Amino acid sequence: MTAPQLRSARIFARVFPKVKSNALYNTKHALLRWFDDLGAALTNDLQDALQHVSQDIGADQLLSWYTDCVRAHFVQRYAVLGLSLSVATLPDTFATLYRAYAHYSTPIPQNNALQHAFKALCTGAVPTTTLEPLLEEWLRDNLQSNARPEFLKTITAIRACGFGRVLDGVFGRMLGAAVKEAVHETFAGQWDKATREPAQEYVLRRFGDVTALILHASSSTGKLLTSYTVDVLRNLRTTELFDIITAYPTSQPALEDLRHILTVPEHRAHLTSTFSAAVSKRLLHPGADTGLILTHFVHTVRAFQIIDPRGVLLDKVARPIRAYLSGREDMVHCITLGLFGAVTSDIDGPNLAGELERSAKEAEVEDEWGLDWLPDPNDALPTYRSGRGKDVVGMLLGLSESKDPFVKEMQVLLAGRLLRDEVLKTWACEDEVRTVELLKGRFGEGTLNQLEIMLRDIQESKVIDSTIKKGGDGNGLSAVILSRLFWPTLKKETLRLPAEVEEKFEAYEQGFTKLKASRQLAWHKTLGVVNVNLDFEDGRRVDIDATPAQAVVVHAFGEESELSVKDLKARTDMDDAGVKRALAFWVKNKVLRATSDNTYAPLEDASTASTTTAPSFLPTDAEPASAIQSAADAAAEEMRIYWQFIVGMLTNLGPMPIERMQMMLGMLVPGGFTRSLEELRSFLEVMAKEGKIELGTGGVYKLV
Repeated sequence: MTAPQLRSARIFARVFPKVKSNALYNTKHALLRWFDDLGAALTNDLQDALQHVSQDIGADQLLSWYTDCVRAHFVQRYAVLGLSLSVATLPDTFATLYRAYAHYSTPIPQNNALQHAFKALCTGAVPTTTLEPLLEEWLRDNLQSNARPEFLKTITAIRACGFGRVLDGVFGRMLGAAVKEAVHETFAGQWDKATREPAQEYVLRRFGDVTALILHASSSTGKLLTSYTVDVLRNLRTTELFDIITAYPTSQPALEDLRHILTVPEHRAHLTSTFSAAVSKRLLHPGADTGLILTHFVHTVRAFQIIDPRGVLLDKVARPIRAYLSGREDMVHCITLGLFGAVTSDIDGPNLAGELERSAKEAEVEDEWGLDWLPDPNDALPTYRSGRGKDVVGMLLGLSESKDPFVKEMQVLLAGRLLRDEVLKTWACEDEVRTVELLKGRFGEGTLNQLEIMLRDIQESKVIDSTIKKGGDGNGLSAVILSRLFWPTLKKETLRLPAEVEEKFEAYEQGFTKLKASRQLAWHKTLGVVNVNLDFEDGRRVDIDATPAQAVVVHAFGEESELSVKDLKARTDMDDAGVKRALAFWVKNKVLRATSDNTYAPLEDASTASTTTAPSFLPTDAEPASAIQSAADAAAEEMRIYWQFIVGMLTNLGPMPIERMQMMLGMLVPGGFTRSLEELRSFLEVMAKEGKIELGTGGVYKLV
C-alpha cells in the first residue's frame, strides 16, 4: 500500500475499529468509481461489499461513512458548477445535480439524512445571491413556454437540490407583480359592478395552472391566488377611493367589495390614512368650491356607511373635512341651498332635501331601548360615538357652533323662493312648506316662526287675491301681500309705471282696504312677473313672461319707434344698469334691435335679426339680480348706524387699520361696539363699493 493509503487506513481504523481497514478503504474507492458512472446500476460486488461493511459497523455508522463518501465525490466533481451558472446553463446544471442525487440515493433510497446532506452541498456550491436573479430571468423566459415536461423537470430538480424556498420566493414576487398588473389592467376604474369574485376567478383561470406546476401544491393554489388577488384589489380600491366616492352612488358595488376585503385593523388604518391624504391634496384647498366640498363630504358619509356600518372609519376621515368646512364663509349658504333643494349641480352643493326626508324616517324607527347596542370597536377614537355618522344633515348643521346663521340664511333663501315666478303665478309652495316642517324638528318649534309666517303670507295672499277679484277690483292684477316685519329686507329700486298700470294698483289697493281696513299696502313695483303679448309687422306674436322693469321698458316703445338708453332712464326712473339689463333681455328674445350703441327700436322683421348685433356693453346675463338682500348685505345695512362714527374717526385721526377702528368704535359708540371684526370688514367693503372709502397700502382705510 502507498503512504496515503496507509494513512487513510489508520484513520478508518480509529473511527471504525471493528472493521478491517483494507475492506473499508477498498469499498470506499469502489463507491467513488461507481459515483463517476452516473446512471450505472449498483454492481453485485459493490452491494456485497456495502452489506459486509454494514454488518461490521452497523447501519447508522454505514450511513455516516456513506455520506462522507458522497461529500468527497461531490466536492471533487460538482462543486465548480456554480461558478459557470447562467440562464442558458441553468436547466442542464440542475439536471446534472439531480441525476447525481438520484445516483447517490441508489444504495440508500429515500433517506432524509442523505437528502439534507446533498442539499447542503448544493446550496454551498450555488450561492443564493447568484441563483435568484438567474432564476427570475429563467422563469420569466419560460413561464409561457410550451415545453412543459422539460420545464417541470427543471423545477423538480431545483427543489430536489434544496432551492425550494428560493424558488418559492422568486416565483412569489413574480406572481405578485403579475397578479397586480392583471388586476389593474382588467378591473381598475370598474366601480359600477362587483369585482371581488370576478377578479379571483380571472386570476385563478390565468395563473392557476402555472402556480400549481411550480409550487407542486395544487390544493393550496386557489388559496394563494385568492390571497394575492384580495390584497391587490384592496390596495387598488384604496388608492381609487377618492374617485370612487366622487362617482357615488354609481360606484356602490366597489364600496361593497371594500367592505368584504377590509379584514384587519392594519388594512382599515391604511385606508383612512390614504383617503385623508387624497382629500387634503385634492379637495381641501382654496381652489375648491365650498359646494363641491360639501357634496363630496355627503358622498363620503354615505360611502363609509357602506364600507364600515359602525362608523369608526367615517369618524376618522370626516374630522379634517369638517374642520376645514367650518372655516368657509359660504358654508352656511351652501348647506341652506341644499336643504331647500335649490342646487343645480355638485358645484352648488349637495341636494339635502332627500337626506332631510330620509333622516326623518330613520328617526321614526330608531331603537329607543338600545337593544342593538354593541361595544365600541378596538380601532375607534376616544371621542367616537356610535350612530353619529348616520345623520348627514345633523353632521352638516353641526359645522356651525350656533343655529342663528342657518336661520338667517333660511329666511333669505325662502323669501327668494317664495317670490319666484312659479309661486307668484300659481301660489304653489308645497315643497317649501314640507321642508320647513322637517326643519322644525331640527331647530325647534319656536326657532322657525318667521319662516312659518312667510309661508302663511303666501297662503293668505291667495285667499285675499281671490276675494278682491271676485269683488271686481282686481283688473287682471294679482298681489302677494307680505308682513313687512317678518320678511328679509327687499332691495329698494325705483320704477315709474305707466299711468294705466298705476290705476290698476290703486283699484287693487281699494279692494284690499275693504278687507283689511287697518292695514296699508306699500308696493314693491320692481318685483313680480308680467305676461307680455307683442304683435309685429311680420305676423309674429310673442307671448313671454317678464319682470316689471322689462315690461316697462318694452312698453315705452309702444309710443316711440326709437329710444336711447338716456330716454328710457328718464321715462322709467331706472338706473343705467337696470335699463341695460332689460334691453339685453328683449334683444335676446328678438323683440328689440340696436340701431346704434345707445339707441334701440322694435324688431318688426325677425328675418333681419341675423344681421343685427347687440352692442358689446350690454350685459350677457339679462336676468335681474335678486330682489332679496343677502344676509351679508342685510348685516351691512344694519351697520350703517355706525358710519358717522367711522367718518369722524377717519377725518380727525386719519387713515387707520381695521383693528384700531374696531377698538375706537368700542370706545366711542354708546353702549359699546358689539360687532365682530368680520362684520366690520364686510360693511367697509360695501362702503368701498359705494365709493365712500378705500383700502390703502399697509391695510389702512381712508375716506375718499
